[in-house]
Amino acid sequence: MHLYKVKKMGRQLLERIACSNHVTRTLARSVSMRYSRMKDARQLHSRMSQMSADQYFATSREPDLNVIIIVVDSLRNSNLSCRGHFRQTTPFLDSMESRFTAISAAPWTYPSVASILTGLYPHNHNAVAGGRIKDVRNFESLHGMRGDVLTLPEMLMLLGYRTYFSTAIEMAYLPVRGRVVAERYAPPAGAHHVLGELAKWILKDTEKKFFAYVHLGDLHVGVMDPPAAFRSFFGDVIRPIQKGDIRSYALLYDNALRYVDSAIERTFRHLQKNRLAGRTLVVVTGDHGEEFFEHAEQEKGHFYDQRGFYGFGHGHHVFGVNIEVPLLLSGPVPARKPDHMVSAVDIVPTILNLMKVKPLVRFDGQDLFSEYCGERHLLSESTGYGYEKKAMIVGRYKLIYSKEDGVQWLFDLEKDPQERCPIVDDALTSVFVERLNRMMMEDERRRVAKTMGKKSWSRTPGIRTGSSAS
Repeated sequence: MHLYKVKKMGRQLLERIACSNHVTRTLARSVSMRYSRMKDARQLHSRMSQMSADQYFATSREPDLNVIIIVVDSLRNSNLSCRGHFRQTTPFLDSMESRFTAISAAPWTYPSVASILTGLYPHNHNAVAGGRIKDVRNFESLHGMRGDVLTLPEMLMLLGYRTYFSTAIEMAYLPVRGRVVAERYAPPAGAHHVLGELAKWILKDTEKKFFAYVHLGDLHVGVMDPPAAFRSFFGDVIRPIQKGDIRSYALLYDNALRYVDSAIERTFRHLQKNRLAGRTLVVVTGDHGEEFFEHAEQEKGHFYDQRGFYGFGHGHHVFGVNIEVPLLLSGPVPARKPDHMVSAVDIVPTILNLMKVKPLVRFDGQDLFSEYCGERHLLSESTGYGYEKKAMIVGRYKLIYSKEDGVQWLFDLEKDPQERCPIVDDALTSVFVERLNRMMMEDERRRVAKTMGKKSWSRTPGIRTGSSAS
């Protein structure tokens, strides 16, 4: 069927949605999705036809490592049982060989997914919410990814990989439109279904190397509804949950997390059964965390939110509960359980280095298995509501900075891991604010130099946000 005919059919069906039955709505969505996939495929083909592997890689060998990235939306690092959570929520994830605590590059999905797939911070890939006052409910405010930025699936397509992208959260697809051909599932598509479809896709061709990205929505606000076997796994949740009933919400979250853990375990068993586990790298992480009213009073007293909404969910601040996520790896990787934090922008350079592929593009992240540098700067930024807020972590210290809100707080995470009491030392805090501003200025100069065709640039001595892959 020609593209214009599919488009016309989709428009006609969508016009009838308001007065149609469920069957018609389902059919309309199906036709609309088919048109969207065809459009994505056409844009992707046009983009890839202008690229070659020689432009982006200095390598003479073809990698043979399969890669699967599983992103669990709203996955709190602190709720994994291997992190000391009081419920046994993640017995399978706890068994993964390498376990890190990572700082998500942003506290909400759109810029975070772009960072996971590019190895760049949001201010460098540009998939962010625009405007002085952020409001992600306005899709027109979302900036697209820079055209010269390459995503991991695009890189691997250049290296001969077949690729797969699926998501149960629409926002995860938006930053990579035209860069992937996506399978999108409407809620309440659960982890078993979404990962089951991945398993079917893998079996279509087990001889050719593959890359897959899967985004699960089971822990997202408004979506959590685990199947019957897990709905009361740690106890019954009284429905509907009343506003402010954080105990019931936290219980439902843990029940859903236990379900997700079982679904991911089944995917691993599928790889083992089909003799793919030994040559498949699996990365499991979260795009951001989730707040259970830990910082409601701090937010209400110091941060503007046009919704008048504080203490719950994600996207509106950069406290640890919103930006600390697990980063777990399994497959042909070194066993590692370090106590230092890493970043979500480390995922792409780590994967490429494990493949023994040398890229010619620069990343903000670095290989997770390279020598640790204690003075490394980790950044989270590009909030989705209110004024812009940034967090910068250097060793034991964390800066939260919002110029428009008049906030510049420095925390000692060893003495104050819950981020309750900022250090009362204006001079020391100002040093960290200056470091953050210098980091941003250096990246701006680099982007300008790249636009003007310059091939080299240098950072201010002492400021390290990562490294180019080596």
